[in-house]
Amino acid sequence: MFVPGDIVKFIADGSTLTIDIETHQVSSSDTEGVQSRYNAWYQEWIDLEHETVSKNYALKDRAEAGENIRDETQALEEEYHQKLVAIHRNAIRQNPDNIVGAFALSALESSEPKVALSLVGTLSEEMTKNATVQAILPTLEARAHTAIGDQFTDFEVVQDPSDPHSMVKLSDYVGKGKTILLVFWASWCEENRKEMPGLKNIYEKYHGDDFDIVSIAVSDAPENSLAAAKEMGIMWNLIVNAQIIPLETYGVRRIPDMILFGPDGTILLRNFWGYDDLILDSIIGRYLRGDRPAQPGVL
Repeated sequence: MFVPGDIVKFIADGSTLTIDIETHQVSSSDTEGVQSRYNAWYQEWIDLEHETVSKNYALKDRAEAGENIRDETQALEEEYHQKLVAIHRNAIRQNPDNIVGAFALSALESSEPKVALSLVGTLSEEMTKNATVQAILPTLEARAHTAIGDQFTDFEVVQDPSDPHSMVKLSDYVGKGKTILLVFWASWCEENRKEMPGLKNIYEKYHGDDFDIVSIAVSDAPENSLAAAKEMGIMWNLIVNAQIIPLETYGVRRIPDMILFGPDGTILLRNFWGYDDLILDSIIGRYLRGDRPAQPGVL
């Protein structure tokens, strides 16, 4: 449904729905109905986000005052992750026969794909066949097999369609003793262009015996990828003509996206694109120093 300047999403569950035009909030006449269940789940999620942001600002103020807050920051990140997973897990278990369970499953897909996959079987047979669940299952299964802590999954790409011998494998770079940042990109993606200055800074700062970057062009004509790489000044390893092969292998739904692999090929981080240059630099620096958080995947 459209309202001035925005879109309001609602679930037609048979109850009387009321939409507040000012806040865009949807309420239901049935306090136990699907819309009310969705509201409760989503509000718990939003409350956690607001609480965490508030605590982060407080920690930032203390850091600016000269305090060492590293341990507290890491503890907050771990606490947030645990609470977020619990919110989505509980929503799936409490809504096995309606769309809220499917939505929560989709939300859990990125942070804990193995947990999400294990909960698919708790949905009713009807919900398992639901279009939302069916749409995420291939990605969910791929993510569950390429989750943080797992060894990398190899794939190979023919970079030049006219030359079948122009074969390159992910294993040509990953698992060779260096920490590798794999960047998914395409010539048509504006967000990739925005992140390029930060990647250049990271490459210039950390490139060497311990670290390297590999950009892999997906869903893009190789000639366009090569032209864009030259234009943007990509100076590191480049794989082109990968199309959807790495997307399907690693369950990547959209780009930009990044995966950080350890020297032995272990997946260290996933889903951490979109951070500003300083934060991305801090993330890479932390892992290169071996200063890894206790909770896998925590930034």
